[in-house]
Amino acid sequence: MSPPPKKINPSPVPVLTETVDADMTDIPTLTEIHVEESAPLSDAQCQQLAKQIAPQLETLLRAKLTQHFDTLLQDVQASLPELIRAALEREHPP
Repeated sequence: MSPPPKKINPSPVPVLTETVDADMTDIPTLTEIHVEESAPLSDAQCQQLAKQIAPQLETLLRAKLTQHFDTLLQDVQASLPELIRAALEREHPP
């Protein structure tokens, strides 16, 4: 028999600020869904999820890093002439 689901402390849970009319009151909240459907994961299940998620995270991280690297490289290339002039002025003052 599995243990009962843990109660969620609602204070740190983000709250949506949208208002709804009376027809929408029967839609479950994320907290209600989580409490009803969640169950503790075993170590094996956690390992299996980690193996599934890790490659996706790596791909996302590489894509983001590539975008940032390209932007940084363009910024450095744009400021390179200024840096060269400054270095030359230090070596050969006017």
